[in-house]
Amino acid sequence: MNVIIIGAGGHGKVVLDILQRDSDADLIGFVDDDINSHDKIIDGLQVLGNINSLPKLIAVYKVDAAIIAVGDNKVRAELFDKMKGLGLKLKRAIHPNALIARDVEIGEGVVIAAGAVINTGTRIGNNVIINTGAVIDHDNVIEDNAHISPGVKLAGRVTIGKYTHVGLGATIVEDLTIGENTTIGAGAVVLADIPAHTTAVGVPARIIKHKKTVNDGVSE
Repeated sequence: MNVIIIGAGGHGKVVLDILQRDSDADLIGFVDDDINSHDKIIDGLQVLGNINSLPKLIAVYKVDAAIIAVGDNKVRAELFDKMKGLGLKLKRAIHPNALIARDVEIGEGVVIAAGAVINTGTRIGNNVIINTGAVIDHDNVIEDNAHISPGVKLAGRVTIGKYTHVGLGATIVEDLTIGENTTIGAGAVVLADIPAHTTAVGVPARIIKHKKTVNDGVSE
């Protein structure tokens, strides 16, 4: 499978490292809209151009699939739809040192980094990042386009809404729901449900901000 990586930043390097261990991935190169990165070689793989150059690159290199290596949830979602529109499959990148229960459901374009633990009964939507060393206990639901940062701990039966970002080292206790497009701050300890379109920080976590909706509607 000829695979192109969308995004040549730090997360792109993480995704590259994972896919270099995947015998099913023939890596073509990166694309990135940062003009300063063009033609650079990153860990042995060239940045071939920007997003607008993709149709030409797909034809020249016979690209079958893409993986989106962008941390921003909204941007990653937009790119996911664009890749679908170009007829590309969305490749998963799952590190061989991640521990994943046999019945875990994993969507398209998901990145699961080294040291992650994902326990039985969990469902992971499309275009999700489960980052380094995150622990996802049993029967969790991680909805589309969410990002679980390094070192996060989710207890059992937690639901993480779409577009939500759970920050570095945060802990969420069992049986809670974190609404969509929500940010949980680094190191937060969440002891109660957190509604959609908010930012919550601290120990215990408290809401400090109400955000606009994902489609840039009116703030709550």
